[in-house]
Amino acid sequence: MMEPTGFRNILDAVLGRLYRRSKSEAPLMIAAYNGHGTPEVQRLRGRVMVNKMTIAPTPLDSAWLNFRNTWRRFRSEEVEGARIRATCAGVTLEATTDDEGFFELTFVQSSPLLLEGWVNVHLELLEPLTTELVTTEGQVWVVQQPEYGVISDIDDTVLSTNVALRMQMIFAVLFRNAHNRLPFEGVAEFYRALVEGCKPGSHNPIFYVSSSPWNLYDLLTDFLRLNDIPLGTLFLRDWSMKTLRAGHGPHKLETIFHILDTHPGLDFVLIGDSGEKDPDIYREVALSVQHRGRIRAIYIRVVRSRNRRRAEQVDKIALELAGVGVQMVMVPDTAAAVQHARARGLIK
Repeated sequence: MMEPTGFRNILDAVLGRLYRRSKSEAPLMIAAYNGHGTPEVQRLRGRVMVNKMTIAPTPLDSAWLNFRNTWRRFRSEEVEGARIRATCAGVTLEATTDDEGFFELTFVQSSPLLLEGWVNVHLELLEPLTTELVTTEGQVWVVQQPEYGVISDIDDTVLSTNVALRMQMIFAVLFRNAHNRLPFEGVAEFYRALVEGCKPGSHNPIFYVSSSPWNLYDLLTDFLRLNDIPLGTLFLRDWSMKTLRAGHGPHKLETIFHILDTHPGLDFVLIGDSGEKDPDIYREVALSVQHRGRIRAIYIRVVRSRNRRRAEQVDKIALELAGVGVQMVMVPDTAAAVQHARARGLIK
């Protein structure tokens, strides 16, 4: 009679073989996330996953249909060790996905690009082999001579999510879609004005840095398009046990430094809210030795809170930054931010 351990080993081998076969036969997809760069260097991030198609959202979708789409997003099956070939403006690279299915590409041009705006990136899946060719088109935003860049939070800054009220936030994520999520009043006009700047013909880059998971990328980009908010490069977060234990502060700080390092010499406007850690994170950026003097203004939307101590902490941060010449403006609404930005010569 076969020993239990030997039987389990054989069973594991058979089940593993069936699982790998089902994975190899499953339709795959390349998710290309909007990248960014300069005329010399362009960066793009993406992910290879089993293609679990969500149904295109409409304003009339039921809460149940929205929940099904959300369930599909969070039930993603990533493909480790997949090999990608990508071409951007004549430069071709290959990359291999990590254990979460992510890949990163950095295109270095032999001659600076004369193009400005969205530049296409063609991506093709080389491995694993599939019955049909798997390709997609990504894009990177190339800036030439902008006035400044914009880095913005999303939750409770652009999109009304009530992060401080956890149950309301969870309900919105699970049962609503891009059509019935609401932006704050005036955000679309303000962000378009920031992108346009004051110089004729300028187009300032905008970056959205959020602790939301990459699984919500399509929902957030749909939300921006539907509300006529400028589409930029989104930096979201991998929701693994390791990253969740670390908190969202390190992710945001590391991402913002990455953006500033990629665009040396470019000043920035930072936008966030008082509900989480944005004031603390922006303080570290503004006071960092390597980026001192590059923050033109910080706008913090005041979120209602009964925590007086937190309000005092934020006021203290604003006073500290004012001492080094950085204005962190606490605004009750977008209109107040528009008024200040116009007075500072940031928008027309």
